[in-house]
Amino acid sequence: MAKMDGVPGPGWVPPGEAKPKRNTTKIVLIVVGVVLAVCCLGGVGGGFLFYRTIKGATQPASDAAEKFIVALEGEKYEEAHGQLCSSARTRYTVEQVSSIAKARGKVTGHDIRNVSVSNYNGDKSATVRARLDYAGGASGEHFFRLVDEDGTWRVCGQPY
Repeated sequence: MAKMDGVPGPGWVPPGEAKPKRNTTKIVLIVVGVVLAVCCLGGVGGGFLFYRTIKGATQPASDAAEKFIVALEGEKYEEAHGQLCSSARTRYTVEQVSSIAKARGKVTGHDIRNVSVSNYNGDKSATVRARLDYAGGASGEHFFRLVDEDGTWRVCGQPY
């Protein structure tokens, strides 16, 4: 549009020439793509941090159950007894742990399937679900109850 003084104003296009084409659609798509990329990366990063937090909470209980089961597999009943919580160690002697384990059958392998940790008013406990393989080919699921005693996870209740 021309000014009254005869000098063209901003945005004036001489007759017969096309206005410069704006790439509004292209700019909007680029901005949307960048926003989506940032959101996806944030989601992946958040998911990774969540996984590490959960793994950090459950790994010590899982490790304690693993250590107990490996002691049973090796028929190291004194070692297994030493991994019991204080009340279970008082209730069960090494000989009783040995008798219970032998009555169930020799454990030849295992697979920890699930670990669940809870904290109720500062009392931490866990349940570890494991598949135990026995001599002769049988297998079965077993739930190990664990408690955190002074920062050490221990199998508690009936040992096995």
